[in-house]
Amino acid sequence: VPTNGGGGIIQVIFAADSTAAALGTFTNNGPDTPATIMSASITPKFNTSKILVMCKGTVGVDANNVNYEFSLHLSRTVGGTTTRLGGNTNSSHFKGTHVQASSNQSAEAPNTTSFQFLDSPATTSQVTYNLGAIGGEGAVYYKNRGDSSANYHFTNAGDSTITLMEVSA
Repeated sequence: VPTNGGGGIIQVIFAADSTAAALGTFTNNGPDTPATIMSASITPKFNTSKILVMCKGTVGVDANNVNYEFSLHLSRTVGGTTTRLGGNTNSSHFKGTHVQASSNQSAEAPNTTSFQFLDSPATTSQVTYNLGAIGGEGAVYYKNRGDSSANYHFTNAGDSTITLMEVSA
């Protein structure tokens, strides 16, 4: 922790998830409820600190020759209260709110996309950040996988990660 009043990194938490698993079935006009890809927690040392949240999510559908859209979302849970954070809230142009990033899987492989968010949780209690996804088409969506044809390179998939950095004010 800096002692001269300057800003600095107080602590870093890194979490990775490479498990391929179903996130659930979505439809293009379904509820604005993200399915959790993964979570990571940090306990800030100071209630004035900011938390730099860096997320990478891999999402896909078990299909080929079709593009399926998805959006990534971020929420914060402190003491049992969950709040969705930041992102695009201009829902007059699309259904849903707090879209941090959006993409679509290619015709056969999942897509990995990332975003960053600077949060001010104003607490020294444990803070859990949840990376979530909403699918944009009528299909079962998966984290960390796409088409299940394991005999080909196009089925390669990245993992999902969350990095949390407590930054002094």
